[in-house]
Amino acid sequence: MNITRPYATYISDTAAVFIINFSILGTIGNILTIIAFRSSNKIQKNATKRFIINLAISDLILSAISLPILAGQFLFDDWLFNRPLCTVSSVILFGNINVTLLSMTAIAITRYFMVLKPTVYPRYFTDKNVSTTMILIWIFSYLERVPPTFDLWGTIDVNPKTFSCGSYNHRHHWFDPNYVLAMIAFITPCLVMSYSYVSIYFKIKKTRENVEIHDSRATKNIEKEKKITKLMFIIFVSFLICFLPLVLIDSIDDERYHPELHVLHTVLSCAIVFINPIIYACSNKRYRNAYKEIFKSSGNGSSNQPDISCQTPRCLPTK
Repeated sequence: MNITRPYATYISDTAAVFIINFSILGTIGNILTIIAFRSSNKIQKNATKRFIINLAISDLILSAISLPILAGQFLFDDWLFNRPLCTVSSVILFGNINVTLLSMTAIAITRYFMVLKPTVYPRYFTDKNVSTTMILIWIFSYLERVPPTFDLWGTIDVNPKTFSCGSYNHRHHWFDPNYVLAMIAFITPCLVMSYSYVSIYFKIKKTRENVEIHDSRATKNIEKEKKITKLMFIIFVSFLICFLPLVLIDSIDDERYHPELHVLHTVLSCAIVFINPIIYACSNKRYRNAYKEIFKSSGNGSSNQPDISCQTPRCLPTK
């Protein structure tokens, strides 16, 4: 592919440096998140925890696979790979972005039922249903990439105006898969998440007003739900900050008259892969302690203490 870069070299080099750093931070951060959430006994095992792990796995794939390829795309004057690999990298990139968005939506819906529908929550959010939902998230996210991959709706190719690899319909913008999917696959989940978190906010606020001051147990539970919901809302806002410019710029500047703006929103969207682990560690003491447990266990070697999740005599170590 002989394509002339539509912007200055220093712009692409700067973008590559940022993306490489995001890739390193995201890979390390999400590996730690997966280990921490799977191994820690201090984090309650529920649907929220499992969807967070699902989100971390998606971000890990983006960090370890998609971002290095994207950085290479900015470093070379010609696309360093052939079209088949361009197609594969695009499918992995946008497929995992879909997984990230749908996992966040699943977390918001889970929090909604936990706070507003606590009596029906155990019935719907069983281990089987949560596992099925996680599988469907991955299947749907990648099925959405099938039409452009096989040239059934648009095509996957390098856009000569932005030097980016994605799906396009060069003849009809309003039927462009990127545009249509941005309107459906981005806006709809965002509306669902917004409704869920706004509803949770007012529910918690109303409950706090109705709870008696001396009822310390109820107050403690309310504060716990408030902190976790606030954490998930911060993650949602960070996702909007990273991806809303991408949707807006792609929609407004569809002819790519300002390719530098498209480079900017690409770099900004890549930042999402390392932001979530930082939010977990900074915003929630329980999650922060889970990260600390990893380094303590690696520093002390294998622990000889009994597994607190098992209370039977058979689980205790014998001399």
